Amino acid sequence: MGIVIARALVGFVVLLAAPLPALGADGGASDRLSKEEIYRVVRAHFLPIKACYEAQMKKAPSLVGEIDVAWDIEKDGRVAKARVIRTTMNSEPVEDCIVAEVAGWRFPAAGDRTIVGRFPFVFKSGVPPPPPAPAPSR
Repeated sequence: MGIVIARALVGFVVLLAAPLPALGADGGASDRLSKEEIYRVVRAHFLPIKACYEAQMKKAPSLVGEIDVAWDIEKDGRVAKARVIRTTMNSEPVEDCIVAEVAGWRFPAAGDRTIVGRFPFVFKSGVPPPPPAPAPSR
């Protein structure tokens, strides 16, 4: 389970469930990226993700749903293997656009590869603004 963080955007809300920090084989913290580092990069790309959704919402105003995306982050911060693992939106143009956006992201370099196993993007129209995001964990 991840921490759910919400951010209001024009006409819809994107809910982002940040992945838990990766653990090493011994169960301790590893040299992988933290959930805060991952969330920081995702948050910096809200506008392109929003544009993916809004482009299709113009054609289908009732378009809503969740798109769960997974990706691997190489040690140098490049994204590898971005893919949709589950969708309730069932909009291939939105899904393909989001995967293409994620595939181009750059994360901070880390000592080990980081796997983001599930990161849900939830799109709902007409939702009031959510409360502020919680402070990062220590």
